[in-house]
Amino acid sequence: MKKISKKAEEMTVKELASYIDYSVLKPEFTEEQIIELTKDGVKLGCATICINPGYIELCTPYVEGTETGLCPVTDFPFGTSSTESKTAQVEIAAGYDTVTEIDVVANFGLIRSGEYEKVTADLKACADTAHKYGKELKVIFETDALTEEHLPLLYGGRCRFCEDKYRFPHRI
Repeated sequence: MKKISKKAEEMTVKELASYIDYSVLKPEFTEEQIIELTKDGVKLGCATICINPGYIELCTPYVEGTETGLCPVTDFPFGTSSTESKTAQVEIAAGYDTVTEIDVVANFGLIRSGEYEKVTADLKACADTAHKYGKELKVIFETDALTEEHLPLLYGGRCRFCEDKYRFPHRI
């Protein structure tokens, strides 16, 4: 993840865009729409284009040779697949040079059930797989599906699940 060098209000559009992950995740998007949105994100200079993993090959020609990378979002939107399925998705995505980082959705049903060890093991397996290929892994927590009792697990400077420091763009 790129470190922020100055306030957003002091940045040009291009500088600001270089911190943005451009989302192209709607399941109803046609291939033509995905290509056009990918081109748009590249034109803006976005950090990544977030896509469903099945579209990596479709989008690759449009990001090659640019500063914009692809960010497949594995197990989107629910995070409820098996660990084996998630790590297989991460491994496939990590094999592409145009993929600069990978997102994975945390299983919020398990979080809500208090199955924190299972969530930790799941995310660790995904992170280990991504790191094996030198790829950064970002974890998506669907905070709108969680309650206040779950938030201390995610906030306060350390993620309880991945044991990594992280930054959130906003505060609750």
